[in-house]
Amino acid sequence: MMRLWLFPMMMGLAITVIAVIIHYLLTRYTTLVYSPTEIGTLGGNVSNAFGLNRWGQVVGEALTSTGDFHAFVWNNVTGIQDLGTLGGPSSYAWRINNRGQVVGYADNTLGHHRACLWNQYGNIQELGTFGGKHSRAMDINDRGQVVGSAHTPKGDSHAFLWNSQTGMQDLGTLGGAESEAYGINDRGQVVGWAETSEGKTHAFLWDAKQGMQDLGTLGKGYSWAIQINNRGQVVGFSTTEEGHPWDYHAFLWNAANGLQDLDQSEDRVSGALGINRQGKIVGIYSPGFLTLAFLWTTVDGFCDLNQRLEPDSPWLLGTAWDINHKGQIVGSGSVEGRYSAYLASPNRVFPRHANQAKTKERKDELIHSALSNSKTKMPLPQRYFPGGGQKDEIKWVDADTFV
Repeated sequence: MMRLWLFPMMMGLAITVIAVIIHYLLTRYTTLVYSPTEIGTLGGNVSNAFGLNRWGQVVGEALTSTGDFHAFVWNNVTGIQDLGTLGGPSSYAWRINNRGQVVGYADNTLGHHRACLWNQYGNIQELGTFGGKHSRAMDINDRGQVVGSAHTPKGDSHAFLWNSQTGMQDLGTLGGAESEAYGINDRGQVVGWAETSEGKTHAFLWDAKQGMQDLGTLGKGYSWAIQINNRGQVVGFSTTEEGHPWDYHAFLWNAANGLQDLDQSEDRVSGALGINRQGKIVGIYSPGFLTLAFLWTTVDGFCDLNQRLEPDSPWLLGTAWDINHKGQIVGSGSVEGRYSAYLASPNRVFPRHANQAKTKERKDELIHSALSNSKTKMPLPQRYFPGGGQKDEIKWVDADTFV
């Protein structure tokens, strides 16, 4: 009887051990290779993807045939769909939750940006302001709570938390005039940036019990928090030295260890923009002449996402904005002369190091080709960074400026 009782336990233990060994071998001797799928546009020649959910639905912005950006939602069955506006020319979609609800902002008939919520059927709802002209919604959790920023009557931007029962709540600042919220998790924790009493911009973490907490910086300057997962891990970017507002590095923050610099290089800037529940991080970095997408993991550290593509891939990935629990990544990049949003899905392949070496050679060829082509245009790093350039204006630079 004792042996019969022990048999299921021993079988369970054996299966667990085998699973651990297989996982170790796959992790040790293979690498994740990403295959990008082109999202396309709405009739124009540019699109950018900013968010995705667990089902692989993607949201972002795409140029129309009239030259205006419109918010879109995409899936692999119906393709790209225009989400429309509030009567004005443009709209932008930033994040989508697992219920298919999308947030962003859209122009109304007066030309004012207003925070918006699109439901899973594509119907649009304006979320209001704090008495000013403009507002932006930047993230939504699975409980339907929305965060973003809204103008006061004085024109200052304040971070908000919105829900369908109580409407828009002002989250305040760190003693300064302005703040913006960029991310929220399913626990209701909010991250973003806020001005201090000294007029500096610092990353913050807010919750209903403790209010707004200053997360500090990697140096003595500025910091911005962009996303938070359900484990309370926060990602963003921070200046490393005082007086150098564009000398920033990607960071990871948690309550136990504080800010961790993810980029040990001294000759580039970087920013972390998305994190999944496993702690894998995506973002962008710039070696000085264009932006490139990166992936950070606890195993491999900081690596160029382009070195995780197939060796013969035609893609040069310029941004990586979000990553879901499956490891799928969204952003934008150039492919055969087009600048398009993408959804990159991972697959494990052998051998590990040989594949990486070939992909690096291919990436270098694509960069050289892009910089040698005077018709190629690259988005500047400041385009979507908080506090960088004009928030409502896209800026482009001719690639031959750098040749």
